[in-house]
Amino acid sequence: MHVCCLSAATPLSGSPSHNLRSHAHHYLDFILARLHPAPTSLPPSITQSHSQSAAELLAALLLLCPRPSPQRRHRYIAAPSQIASTVKQQSFRSSALSGLAQRKSFNLPRSHSQLAERARVTAAMAIFKRNARATDAGDAVRNGSTNDADSDASSAKGLRKFAQRKPANTAFKQQRLKAWQPILTPRTVLPTFFLVALIFAPIGAVLYYFAEQVNEFTLDYTQCSTAPATPTQAQIPSSKYDYQLHDKNTSNFQPPTWSWDAGSKTCNLYFSVPSRLDSSVFLYYKLTNYYQNHRRYVKSIDSNQLKGDSVAYGTIKGGTCKPVDVDPATNKIYYPCGLIANSVFNDTFSNPVLLNVAGSDSANQTYVMSEKNIVWPGEKDKYKKSKYAADQIVPPPFWQGATGEFGFPNGYSDGQVFDPSENEHFMVWMRVAGLPTFRKLYKRNDTAAMEPGRYLLQVVDNYPVSMFDGTKSVVFSTSSWVGGRNPFLGLSFIAVAALSVLLGLIFTARHLIKPRKLGDMSYLSWNQPDSK
Repeated sequence: MHVCCLSAATPLSGSPSHNLRSHAHHYLDFILARLHPAPTSLPPSITQSHSQSAAELLAALLLLCPRPSPQRRHRYIAAPSQIASTVKQQSFRSSALSGLAQRKSFNLPRSHSQLAERARVTAAMAIFKRNARATDAGDAVRNGSTNDADSDASSAKGLRKFAQRKPANTAFKQQRLKAWQPILTPRTVLPTFFLVALIFAPIGAVLYYFAEQVNEFTLDYTQCSTAPATPTQAQIPSSKYDYQLHDKNTSNFQPPTWSWDAGSKTCNLYFSVPSRLDSSVFLYYKLTNYYQNHRRYVKSIDSNQLKGDSVAYGTIKGGTCKPVDVDPATNKIYYPCGLIANSVFNDTFSNPVLLNVAGSDSANQTYVMSEKNIVWPGEKDKYKKSKYAADQIVPPPFWQGATGEFGFPNGYSDGQVFDPSENEHFMVWMRVAGLPTFRKLYKRNDTAAMEPGRYLLQVVDNYPVSMFDGTKSVVFSTSSWVGGRNPFLGLSFIAVAALSVLLGLIFTARHLIKPRKLGDMSYLSWNQPDSK
């Protein structure tokens, strides 16, 4: 779209369809002829103001002609001093183009009025296409095209490209959408603080209240092996249990006790339920100082193997399951492989038994809890029965010497292969925790309440925790519409409300004691007195 020089044979006048660049350079010749240093060549109708307008127009046309032809270059160099000074000015581009944009008549011959209009539009577009024009001109020179006709075709092509890249004239693309920006004044900011407090305080109070309605108690049985042998009982240290009940009946509460059966490695926990626990009642196991979120631990799993696929030996060995991938003694695949499966929690909990039920023919009453529906929805889809043959796989190392549902001391045999799709405890464990202290659901009862009284819970102690200096506990808990017993969310809302009130009071006092004029220009940095 740049204007370059054409042959002098192109006529000055003609139809509007004549090429603009041809007209531009003839127009330059026309202006130069009338601004030549010889004063007698100036027509009487061209005054000093007319000369200034012509100079501005010539500067803009020179801007549009970065590569004049050799025949005309000497004439442009010999331009009058008035034009040269205009071109050399730092702001010559803006001054020339602004003159073109503001003046619709240069008091020049009428035959050139249409050309002047087109030159004014072209000059305005040149601001945005300056670099592209120089590039087009450079391409023409590199391609060996130095005549005006080739330059004219290149300019027309560049103009079409520019028209295609021009964004649509819409409010969105031209950034004319309506916008609103608040003006922060004391009259608007101070009520906002108190409004936030007014909203957050009751929400936090409601969340905290219902979180406190959840009943929960924890019994730490890590050191149960030090308890006296059954049937003798010893009181559990007060630091090993914690009751958080909203309607605790102290008259019906007795400290928990324990006893140890070394033969079956069973810990007998005797505990009191001071008040009725409405359903649903959940039984969790809790571990501390156990970092399931370790990077190597999290990655040590093969999902395809758990989905039932018989993953090849070469894929398992050295794969994601390492270091629990292949048995070095038999060169068989561990199933399930990986550190997570190898370290599955294998303590077992019996159903709590209510002792000495008053007004009942039975001395004891079992509170039945289910081990089903303890996983998240969709978790079961990740586990299928294995397609491996029993002679292709071996249990993980920790399973080979264990007892219970995860104990396979004699390895696998036909009909005796672990099936992850039928064991929800395994699914719960395989969903790793994000913090070193966590609890996982073991049992639940969604139909019956847990009546107050003295209960016995038997725990088969299989899982060692001394190797990582951790502890293990059993947790009984109810729930509400806000979840379990976790007052943090409610306290967070209350803290935000309190902070908003505090800030509102501070800013209100500051505004009343020492008000500040809105929009005071004296606070601007350049209006401050000189420190010197």
